Amino acid sequence: MRGALKSTHSARADAHPPRNGDNPRENGAAPTAMPGRGAERMKRKRMHSQKIIITGEVSTEPTYNLDPKGIPICDFEVTVTRARKNKTPDTTYHHVSVNGSRAAECACRLKKGDEVTVTGNVRASAVLNPAGLPVAALNVYALTVEFSEATLSRA
Repeated sequence: MRGALKSTHSARADAHPPRNGDNPRENGAAPTAMPGRGAERMKRKRMHSQKIIITGEVSTEPTYNLDPKGIPICDFEVTVTRARKNKTPDTTYHHVSVNGSRAAECACRLKKGDEVTVTGNVRASAVLNPAGLPVAALNVYALTVEFSEATLSRA
């Protein structure tokens, strides 16, 4: 039985002999990552994400719901207005979703008009503002939510 396992192992090792140029020690180079199938697999597993930190004003009352799997979700809008010298202010609207245990805390503490800082993953979309003009909207899936001092002292 042991011999069979050993021969199977050595057969696997012999099944994929190194190809020319695959040896990282050629030309005196130190081994880093082995090229070939393993390196391709590592490339596929890399994940890219966009994170954003926003500080703004809660512009809608937070809503608290449960998704179909029973996970709590708190949704609210954050408006970020950047004042620009001698120009009209630049306003961006962010739809924020908070999942899990933080959702209940956000729903209890946050009110319309509160200042909040949110860090999360972002996705962009276009929406119509009240005047009917298209504006950028960012959907933020919150990782952290920081409340202002006024919000903390109120709760």
